[in-house]
Amino acid sequence: MIGVCAAMWISSSRRSLQSLPDAEPAELRVRRFLALVVGEDPGLRRMVRTHLEAIRLPGDKSPGVLSVMEAESGRAALSVVSAIAPALVVLDLILPELSGYEVCERLRASTALQHVPILAVSARAMPEDRAAAEEAGASAFLAKPFTPRQLTEHVLPLLSASIAGR
Repeated sequence: MIGVCAAMWISSSRRSLQSLPDAEPAELRVRRFLALVVGEDPGLRRMVRTHLEAIRLPGDKSPGVLSVMEAESGRAALSVVSAIAPALVVLDLILPELSGYEVCERLRASTALQHVPILAVSARAMPEDRAAAEEAGASAFLAKPFTPRQLTEHVLPLLSASIAGR
C-alpha cells in the first residue's frame, strides 16, 4: 500500500512578517520535504515514518522538515519515487517483486533521480552485504535492528546534503 501525502506551502512577504512583533522569519518559515520509506513490514515502516517526521535539522527551530510516504514493494517504490522525487529514501533491501538492490540500481541509472539519497536498511549486515548495497548505489547502510537515534544519525547528513543541493 502506498501512503498518501499532502503538502501545504505558505509564503509571505518580509513586510507582513515584520508586522508580527516577536516573530523571527526563520521561525515562521515552513519547509517540508518528502521522504519515502520502503519496506514489507508495516510496523517497521510506521516506526521509521514516526521518527523521520520528528527530525529537525541542526539549528532549526521549526517542526519536522519531512513529510513521509510509504511503499511496501520495490515496484511501488519506483512508481512513487518517479512521481515525487523525494529528498530521501529509506529502503529495506529485502522486498517483494523487486529487491532493494534493484531499486537502488534503477534510481542510480535515472538521470532525474540519481541524486536522491538512499539509506539502505537490512538485517543482512555482513561486510559483503554492505558492499553489495554500496555497489548497487546506496548512499548509506543501517543494520536492523536499529534505534531511533541510529536512524537519525544516518539520516541527518543525507537529508542535509539533499536539501542543500535543491
